[in-house]
Amino acid sequence: MKKLVLPIVVIILIVTVSACNKKESADEQQEQSIVTLYKSDECEIQLRKMSSNGITFNVINRMSVPIEVMSNSIALDGQTLYGAYAYAESIEAGKTTEIKADYSLKSTEHKTISGDFQVSWEIDGNVDYFLALYEDVNIGDNEAQEYELKGTEVFDNDRLTIWYDYADSHSIYFYIHNKRDVVLNIVDTDFSVNGDTFDQAGGAGIIAPNCIGQYLYGAPEGKTIPDIEYFEANLYTFIQGSTTEPNNQTEDEINLQYPSDHEFESSKKESGTYTAYNNAINLDESQLTQNSLGGYSYNGINIIDSEIEWLEDGAIYRSLANGLEGFYIEDGQYYGGWGSTIVPTVFGFDKPDTWDELKPYVDNASEFIVPEQSSIQSIMKKFSSLNSIDGNFDLDNRTYEFSINDFEATSNELQISTEMLGYILASLEEYAPETSMQPNSYSFSLSIN
Repeated sequence: MKKLVLPIVVIILIVTVSACNKKESADEQQEQSIVTLYKSDECEIQLRKMSSNGITFNVINRMSVPIEVMSNSIALDGQTLYGAYAYAESIEAGKTTEIKADYSLKSTEHKTISGDFQVSWEIDGNVDYFLALYEDVNIGDNEAQEYELKGTEVFDNDRLTIWYDYADSHSIYFYIHNKRDVVLNIVDTDFSVNGDTFDQAGGAGIIAPNCIGQYLYGAPEGKTIPDIEYFEANLYTFIQGSTTEPNNQTEDEINLQYPSDHEFESSKKESGTYTAYNNAINLDESQLTQNSLGGYSYNGINIIDSEIEWLEDGAIYRSLANGLEGFYIEDGQYYGGWGSTIVPTVFGFDKPDTWDELKPYVDNASEFIVPEQSSIQSIMKKFSSLNSIDGNFDLDNRTYEFSINDFEATSNELQISTEMLGYILASLEEYAPETSMQPNSYSFSLSIN
């Protein structure tokens, strides 16, 4: 019987060696088929090899200074590989460096690859960078692998679609379709599960252009995610780079709610404050209407001439403050032709028939709606007197920290509209505070030295 063992062993050895040789040959063949992903006067980036444990790139530095290279995103057949990054700290001028993204690939037979590399360098202490963006580069004659979309759609617009997939005790998993030819970066600002608010845990995702990728929210240290009945989240996104504006960055905030038929607190009432705030900080000249006299207005609000050139965050606030001053001209002699837009915007009701009826409201509003650039002192003095605002107001040392958790309650105390409250809060952005604006809450922190 012992004689029968040897041939079996030999056969096994032969098969094993043959398999190894076959794998090596495939790798060698792949390595010889180098594909250029990006090429410019500054550098060239090539796909060198794909194997089961990662993707290897060549980076050729054509600049006269060392460069640093980092991949932000890599996608195969339209699927972004979550957490696959390749990095080179310093590539000398005129040199070629091999870098690898360690990743466990289920298959190396793909049709296209997309993604980007951030290339940065330093000259005389100044750091600059650009994005080496590549999209749908053909890397083989294989059929593109179909990617199965999972979960429930929780958000969709012309820029991206988000699906909720599943959750475990540590993370909540999403899939995101980035519909633009730019790199999408996404982080969470807050998360609420079954009504319990979680602190930001640093969840993040980077999605290649026109690709689908994964985003996950990780529970903060010491907390676990319960069985989900419903959740609400705000995600902060920005895009990074394009073929025409490689250093362009814009920002967006997305509200997710699951399931769609759950009645969330933030959905029970519309927040005119949230809308007005965002309209004010994003105002640009294309949104203005010019009249026959050369003046400009926004939604019927006359924008004062001194604001037109820059349109800062407080442009609408100061224009309305300037309009309020017209109320007092000649003790209301011109009241009949004044305020048809200002009154409903500032106070939330139609213009009264008489000047005397409106005067108590204008007197009160004029304490904190003022046209000066240094309006923050007037606003903070008023805010410090309100029961609906929690915080600390050191008016003498100009240090302020407060939060608003009910826009309607604060607007009622101020005797103004929720819309006007949004314009007031937007004007405070000119002082570069630390703020967080949510659909129905707001926080603010600032110390003016």
